[in-house]
Amino acid sequence: MICSKLATFISFIVYLEYSNCCQLTLGVLDVNTDVCVETPLNIPVITTYGNKTYYFEINNQMNWHNAYLACKQYNMELISIDSDAEFDYIREFINTLTATNKVSVWTSGNDVGTEGVFKWMSNGRRVFSNRWHNGQPDNAGSNEDCIHFWYIGNVYLLNDLNCESNMAFICQSIKKSCCSGQQSS
Repeated sequence: MICSKLATFISFIVYLEYSNCCQLTLGVLDVNTDVCVETPLNIPVITTYGNKTYYFEINNQMNWHNAYLACKQYNMELISIDSDAEFDYIREFINTLTATNKVSVWTSGNDVGTEGVFKWMSNGRRVFSNRWHNGQPDNAGSNEDCIHFWYIGNVYLLNDLNCESNMAFICQSIKKSCCSGQQSS
């Protein structure tokens, strides 16, 4: 399939019509151009890794369900971790931001559907991670269904906790190109 500038422009217009962004980085559009969404108004910190953009909310701590809904308001999802490298990047990002005040941070991971089977809410994949704190997940009190980054023992690792606890959270979006398909000559 040959992607034309017109098709790219139309895709860009469709993206604008259905996105909740405040500012776009515009340049010369071609078939390989990604639309870059800038920081939404109420989310203070942004970083990127691979094809993901992350927004870290530390000022408005909330329970897991409200954190999920807050991310949805920005057309985003609570964070999912797809690799050990991504985990290390996010952990260092959180560690740097919270250098003087360590906070817990929600992810999209939970076992609400089936006890003991943790999945990322944002993509439905199973959580396969060796980055749990020792003895976790433990479903303490038979009421811990949501995964968060927890700072204990001088390191951020994963823990399961009651979803009603209030804490910071990270939203993510995945960059998508304006025009899918391959060019042919």
